[in-house]
Amino acid sequence: MCLFTLTKPKFNRVYKLNIISLILFLRCISGCKLFTGEVKAREFEGKSNISSMNHAQLVYFSHKNEFTTKFTQLKLAIEPETENYFFRIIPQTDNNKGIMHIAQAKSKQMKSYIGLVYAIKKNEDDYTNAIGQLCEAQTSQSLSAIPQMPSLAEDVFKSEDIKCPSGFQSLNYTFETR
Repeated sequence: MCLFTLTKPKFNRVYKLNIISLILFLRCISGCKLFTGEVKAREFEGKSNISSMNHAQLVYFSHKNEFTTKFTQLKLAIEPETENYFFRIIPQTDNNKGIMHIAQAKSKQMKSYIGLVYAIKKNEDDYTNAIGQLCEAQTSQSLSAIPQMPSLAEDVFKSEDIKCPSGFQSLNYTFETR
């Protein structure tokens, strides 16, 4: 006679449904966090490339006393188009006064970025210094049109005082030549 018998535990249907629901719920939450993290990682490409373009433009300006519209002259390994963004260099009407860099998101879930670089006068010198600002779209949607580069006030000598275009906010990531 056997004192112990092995039997499978009996689960009722409600318990099984609760376990399955909990697993699906946890999977959904982790998937949402993964998607958000993936978008942030892709947005980092736009933000970092525009930041690099701003820096390279400041270096170029400090040597040539003008801005460039050519990616090759910035000496960066940034392609005009990637899987996530279109990158553009937009000159202003007076090329010596300012230039705008754009990272236009290809997906409506990602934010676009703009870099602004201006030539400024300090101490009545000619336009020998430059300042810049990095701006992020306030909403996650692709740009439908190229924003207008804001005019720089005559008395602006600090990057923090540069205004971003409408629909964009400053990331307080500023640049200056000295």
